[in-house]
Amino acid sequence: MFCARCGQQIPDASEVCPLCGREAVLHVPPSIANDPMPVPHASTQVQPGARVAYGGGPIGVRGWLLFFCIAITILSPVVAFSQSAALIRRRGLQTNTGTLIYVGRAAYGIVVGIFLWMGHPVAMFLLRIYFALLSFSILIAVLLVVLAGLRGASPVAISESAAPAMQLTTYVLIWVSYFLKSVRVRNTYGRNL
Repeated sequence: MFCARCGQQIPDASEVCPLCGREAVLHVPPSIANDPMPVPHASTQVQPGARVAYGGGPIGVRGWLLFFCIAITILSPVVAFSQSAALIRRRGLQTNTGTLIYVGRAAYGIVVGIFLWMGHPVAMFLLRIYFALLSFSILIAVLLVVLAGLRGASPVAISESAAPAMQLTTYVLIWVSYFLKSVRVRNTYGRNL
């Protein structure tokens, strides 16, 4: 068995940990027994560092959560860097601010994806910032479409500039709703977005 205080392996019959000198088993007071979050029984042995899924359900970076991590750490940067390289080939070494922001957002997405993949507690905070950056990008894109319409741009030009904003909006809405409602996310990170 493992000591509930220091997490070191100790003999099964130990009531007091020979390593840290404290009680090896946690006793749950009756007031916590009425708590809506289930507490593991004292006889349940949990490995140190193991995650306990409250209320059952999936846990760990698998399923749609794994797909999201792969999308922002591998797929999104590949698309961003290939599109940026194509623009640089067409325009020479001159790039616009939008391209640099797009590449920077993809680089930040890599960081967020890595923290999510590792199951790090700060991952949800970084993810909130990531979604805020995407929402800001959507706002800028919508404003640019509106300005193009006010300047009298052709309907084809307006629809071409509106399409990426609509795609990004759909992407953000789908993933934000997933991170708000997912049992796997709650069990893996301790909370939802």
